[in-house]
Amino acid sequence: MMRRIAPFSLLLSCLICAGVHAHPISISDTVIDVTPTEVKVRLRLMLEDLVYYYSLEANDQFKYPDAGFRKAARDHEKFLLERFEVRAEDGKRLAGRVAGLDLSQIPEEGVTQSELKARRVEYDLRFATDKPTPFITIMQRFAMEQPAQMDCLILQNGFLLEKSKQLQSGQAASFAIDWDNPPTERADWKGLRARKEEQIRQRLGITSYSALYSFLYITPSEIRHEILIPVLTLESWFKIPRSDPDFIEIEEQEAIRDELQAFLAMCNIISINGQKVAPKLSRLNFFGLDIRDFAENAPPRRVSTYQSRVGVILTFDAESMPSDLVFNWSQFNEHAPILKTTVFEHDQPPQVQLFHKSDRRYQWELDSSVLKKKRSFAIKESLSSGRAGKVTDEVAGEVITAVLSNIYDAYGYFDDNDIYDALETCVADELIRTLYLDMKKSLIVASQDNAVARVHSVELQKVEFLGSADRSFQYAVTWNVEADVEHWGHIHRRHTQYQAEMTIAAERSGWKLSQISFRSQKPVDSEVLLRR
Repeated sequence: MMRRIAPFSLLLSCLICAGVHAHPISISDTVIDVTPTEVKVRLRLMLEDLVYYYSLEANDQFKYPDAGFRKAARDHEKFLLERFEVRAEDGKRLAGRVAGLDLSQIPEEGVTQSELKARRVEYDLRFATDKPTPFITIMQRFAMEQPAQMDCLILQNGFLLEKSKQLQSGQAASFAIDWDNPPTERADWKGLRARKEEQIRQRLGITSYSALYSFLYITPSEIRHEILIPVLTLESWFKIPRSDPDFIEIEEQEAIRDELQAFLAMCNIISINGQKVAPKLSRLNFFGLDIRDFAENAPPRRVSTYQSRVGVILTFDAESMPSDLVFNWSQFNEHAPILKTTVFEHDQPPQVQLFHKSDRRYQWELDSSVLKKKRSFAIKESLSSGRAGKVTDEVAGEVITAVLSNIYDAYGYFDDNDIYDALETCVADELIRTLYLDMKKSLIVASQDNAVARVHSVELQKVEFLGSADRSFQYAVTWNVEADVEHWGHIHRRHTQYQAEMTIAAERSGWKLSQISFRSQKPVDSEVLLRR
């Protein structure tokens, strides 16, 4: 009987050891409470982790002695302080200390193999801050030869701030901490959902600091692919040479431009109207955690490796207005297993396209119904006959409004010939070229990569009669223009006021602008919106 048991015992012992050393994944969980003076972290590890990290062995009763666990748990304090990182808004790592260690789940009689996942040790870690920090960044590097996964729950002053987030080894996650309006009561799921919706609005749709965001714009004049890439994700594809591993200097950011463009051209392949088009890297920005960085196109500055994102705008210029598009994305790894792209087609509501290893292709064809139609306005009988000196301010306002609307509408076309054709309906021939250049210059938004703003509305504010001649009238005109420039999934809507002296003449084909002298152009207000 004993001879039969021995081989079985030996086999069981081998299976136990094999199970421990196979150790498929390290799993830990943390509750992180951010207060004005420190970040408190309660970190729990399975006893199985200690067995793996410190090669603990079971005794002849197939139990792991408690003394081995207690020593390993204390030895593990140094490991945690080295490999669990907390950073404040400046990107610098906060110094940590172990304020407590709970070993109450380790029984004196030892622990069996079946209990290794159920029992835990708990560490109380503290990271002091000089002042209330508006952002914190968490990172763990627990993987050795095995993967390591950590579940994080974020609190502020003891109240739930974010739903649980899962971090893989080497991955960083950043969280915004609002000290002006901190949570003051326990949030239910409805409250968390409402807070999330408010975050989406405040953060312009960019709700995660560690996620990869992609936006594909299909416009009458170009195809644009805009990508927000966490630096740590980018470095899993493309290394950024730098002198300090924790920070990237301005000159180091600019130095990667050519090589990054070549890399993105390989994994970002687009054909427009049946022709493959090479991308042009029209913008490269390194953004920090503040949402205003990419909303307002912040100037270059030194950034943290663990807290910054790279903003890339790739433009694909078409020889004619895009009518069909084939888009392929080929770059996938464990940091970015999918690419979630929001597609903006002309003025249509956004749509989501998912790319992954088994589905790397997106195809689009133009729906002609979404295109802007050419505008024209009828010439009223009362205006087509008689002398212009009899025109009332009200009628003049109607004509001027129609002329301005046609002028701004002309810039919705792809081809210069179409723009000129549209301008011919409301502008005298000798004025078209000068007006075309002046108006285009006024619509260019220098702070948004010289993008041409898309006009949505023209509102006449004031007309002041200056004089009239045969079949023409002259007015001082004040009008407001509402125009959008769109980047990174959000809209910059600007209201600009113009003042000019205009002469409108009655020609055979209708009333046309024959002279214009601009007096002023000034911003009225602006807002940032999400396209819905």
